[in-house]
Amino acid sequence: MSTRISGRIGEAVAKELDAAGANLVLTARSQDKLEHLASKLQNAKVVSGEITNPELPQKLVDFAIQTFGQLDVVFNNAGVMTVGPIEAVDIEAICQMVRVNVESAYRIAYTALKHFKQSGRGFLINTSSMLG
Repeated sequence: MSTRISGRIGEAVAKELDAAGANLVLTARSQDKLEHLASKLQNAKVVSGEITNPELPQKLVDFAIQTFGQLDVVFNNAGVMTVGPIEAVDIEAICQMVRVNVESAYRIAYTALKHFKQSGRGFLINTSSMLG
């Protein structure tokens, strides 16, 4: 299981899955946040990184397999929201939102599904907020 834990949804899911005995690979930009959460869990390892880095999805899959011997579920929960009137909103912030919410979601899904097809099993879970 791989989950991004910067926000409340990812952290809550990680805690529930850990309580159920799942082995977890957690990812977020902040190494400190990751280590803080992992210290509260029994079965979690961490890989910090920027979700928009095209190499991160494969790094997460490889790390899960090397660490736990398999990858069964990917919980994809990355998302940001940039809103406002055209006079106030920055186009670069909007483009970053698309990179996180769309491009990184596709990259994670693509990489996970390739692995699941090759191994003959696996589950991909994509979540989004109401605004997403």
